[in-house]
Amino acid sequence: MSTCATASRDLSEPLAGTAATARTWLLIEQPGPWGADALTSSRLEPALGRALEKAAEPHGVRVALIRRPARTADCREPAARRVFAAHTLPGGSWIRTAEITDPAHLTGLDFAALGAGDERGLRGPYDWRPYLGDPLVLVCTNGKRDRCCALLG
Repeated sequence: MSTCATASRDLSEPLAGTAATARTWLLIEQPGPWGADALTSSRLEPALGRALEKAAEPHGVRVALIRRPARTADCREPAARRVFAAHTLPGGSWIRTAEITDPAHLTGLDFAALGAGDERGLRGPYDWRPYLGDPLVLVCTNGKRDRCCALLG
Protein backbone atom coordinates (compact mmCIF):
# COMPACT_ATOMS: atom_id res chain seq x y z
CA MET A 1 0.00 0.00 0.00
CA SER A 2 1.32 3.41 -0.93
CA THR A 3 0.88 6.25 1.51
CA CYS A 4 2.21 9.77 1.73
CA ALA A 5 4.78 8.61 4.29
CA THR A 6 6.06 5.73 2.15
CA ALA A 7 6.30 8.03 -0.89
CA SER A 8 8.25 10.56 1.18
CA ARG A 9 10.52 7.82 2.53
CA ASP A 10 11.18 6.56 -1.01
CA LEU A 11 12.17 10.12 -1.98
CA SER A 12 14.40 10.44 1.12
CA GLU A 13 12.30 13.32 2.39
CA PRO A 14 12.40 13.99 6.15
CA LEU A 15 9.25 12.62 7.78
CA ALA A 16 9.61 14.98 10.73
CA GLY A 17 8.48 17.76 8.39
CA THR A 18 4.92 16.47 8.63
CA ALA A 19 4.76 16.68 12.43
CA ALA A 20 2.77 19.37 14.20
CA THR A 21 4.82 22.24 15.52
CA ALA A 22 4.30 24.56 18.47
CA ARG A 23 6.44 26.35 20.99
CA THR A 24 4.16 25.43 23.89
CA TRP A 25 2.20 22.21 24.38
CA LEU A 26 -0.60 21.16 26.70
CA LEU A 27 -0.84 17.36 26.66
CA ILE A 28 -3.84 15.69 28.31
CA GLU A 29 -3.99 11.98 29.03
CA GLN A 30 -7.32 10.75 27.64
CA PRO A 31 -8.59 7.15 27.52
CA GLY A 32 -11.12 5.78 25.07
CA PRO A 33 -11.25 5.96 21.29
CA TRP A 34 -10.47 9.17 19.39
CA GLY A 35 -11.85 10.43 16.10
CA ALA A 36 -10.07 12.42 13.40
CA ASP A 37 -10.17 15.55 15.58
CA ALA A 38 -9.23 14.04 18.94
CA LEU A 39 -10.10 17.11 21.03
CA THR A 40 -13.72 17.08 19.87
CA SER A 41 -14.15 13.44 18.81
CA SER A 42 -13.18 11.57 21.94
CA ARG A 43 -14.56 10.94 25.39
CA LEU A 44 -13.33 14.39 26.35
CA GLU A 45 -16.38 16.65 26.39
CA PRO A 46 -16.48 18.20 22.85
CA ALA A 47 -17.35 21.67 24.18
CA LEU A 48 -14.33 21.48 26.49
CA GLY A 49 -12.07 20.43 23.60
CA ARG A 50 -13.29 23.39 21.52
CA ALA A 51 -12.86 25.80 24.46
CA LEU A 52 -9.28 24.65 25.11
CA GLU A 53 -8.41 24.92 21.42
CA LYS A 54 -9.96 28.39 21.16
CA ALA A 55 -8.15 29.64 24.28
CA ALA A 56 -4.77 28.16 23.33
CA GLU A 57 -4.44 28.69 19.58
CA PRO A 58 -4.03 32.50 19.50
CA HIS A 59 -1.07 32.19 21.88
CA GLY A 60 0.83 29.47 20.03
CA VAL A 61 -0.14 26.75 22.49
CA ARG A 62 -1.02 23.38 20.98
CA VAL A 63 -3.42 21.16 22.95
CA ALA A 64 -3.19 17.43 22.25
CA LEU A 65 -4.49 14.22 23.75
CA ILE A 66 -2.01 11.53 24.72
CA ARG A 67 -2.09 7.93 25.86
CA ARG A 68 0.74 5.99 27.46
CA PRO A 69 2.35 3.14 25.53
CA ALA A 70 0.58 -0.20 25.89
CA ARG A 71 -2.60 1.50 27.10
CA THR A 72 -5.66 0.27 25.31
CA ALA A 73 -8.41 2.57 24.15
CA ASP A 74 -10.57 1.52 27.09
CA CYS A 75 -13.81 3.25 27.87
CA ARG A 76 -13.37 3.91 31.57
CA GLU A 77 -13.03 7.49 32.72
CA PRO A 78 -10.04 7.71 35.07
CA ALA A 79 -10.37 9.23 38.53
CA ALA A 80 -7.19 11.19 37.74
CA ARG A 81 -5.18 11.74 34.61
CA ARG A 82 -1.74 13.12 33.90
CA VAL A 83 -1.28 16.44 32.12
CA PHE A 84 1.96 17.89 30.80
CA ALA A 85 2.69 21.49 29.88
CA ALA A 86 5.89 22.10 27.96
CA HIS A 87 7.59 25.13 26.46
CA THR A 88 10.14 24.11 23.84
CA LEU A 89 11.85 27.32 22.82
CA PRO A 90 15.64 26.69 22.86
CA GLY A 91 17.26 28.34 25.83
CA GLY A 92 13.96 28.72 27.67
CA SER A 93 12.46 25.25 27.68
CA TRP A 94 10.63 23.70 30.61
CA ILE A 95 8.15 20.92 31.27
CA ARG A 96 5.68 20.64 34.13
CA THR A 97 3.21 17.92 35.02
CA ALA A 98 0.19 17.49 37.24
CA GLU A 99 -2.42 14.88 38.08
CA ILE A 100 -5.86 16.35 37.46
CA THR A 101 -9.34 15.12 38.28
CA ASP A 102 -11.34 17.55 36.15
CA PRO A 103 -9.95 18.61 32.76
CA ALA A 104 -12.41 21.54 32.69
CA HIS A 105 -10.10 23.31 35.16
CA LEU A 106 -7.53 23.57 32.35
CA THR A 107 -9.60 26.36 30.78
CA GLY A 108 -8.44 28.53 33.70
CA LEU A 109 -4.81 28.41 32.60
CA ASP A 110 -3.23 31.66 31.40
CA PHE A 111 -2.55 30.63 27.80
CA ALA A 112 -1.01 34.00 26.92
CA ALA A 113 1.61 33.52 29.65
CA LEU A 114 2.21 29.89 28.66
CA GLY A 115 2.63 30.80 25.00
CA ALA A 116 5.20 33.41 26.04
CA GLY A 117 7.13 30.76 27.97
CA ASP A 118 6.02 31.84 31.44
CA GLU A 119 5.20 28.77 33.53
CA ARG A 120 3.34 30.98 36.00
CA GLY A 121 0.44 30.59 33.57
CA LEU A 122 -0.09 27.18 35.18
CA ARG A 123 -2.61 28.14 37.80
CA GLY A 124 -5.61 26.48 39.30
CA PRO A 125 -6.28 23.80 41.85
CA TYR A 126 -3.48 21.45 40.79
CA ASP A 127 0.10 21.04 41.95
CA TRP A 128 2.23 21.58 38.83
CA ARG A 129 5.72 20.14 39.36
CA PRO A 130 8.82 20.00 37.19
CA TYR A 131 8.85 16.80 35.15
CA LEU A 132 11.95 14.79 36.07
CA GLY A 133 11.21 11.47 34.37
CA ASP A 134 12.51 9.89 31.20
CA PRO A 135 12.36 11.96 28.01
CA LEU A 136 8.87 12.22 26.55
CA VAL A 137 8.49 11.06 22.97
CA LEU A 138 5.18 11.74 21.25
CA VAL A 139 4.21 9.63 18.26
CA CYS A 140 0.95 10.09 16.39
CA THR A 141 -0.86 6.79 15.92
CA ASN A 142 -4.32 8.22 15.17
CA GLY A 143 -5.30 6.39 12.00
CA LYS A 144 -8.60 8.25 11.85
CA ARG A 145 -6.66 11.48 11.34
CA ASP A 146 -4.00 10.12 8.98
CA ARG A 147 -3.55 6.48 8.01
CA CYS A 148 0.21 7.04 7.80
CA CYS A 149 0.20 7.66 11.54
CA ALA A 150 -1.57 4.37 12.21
CA LEU A 151 0.85 2.43 10.03
CA LEU A 152 4.17 4.15 10.65
CA GLY A 153 3.67 6.50 13.60
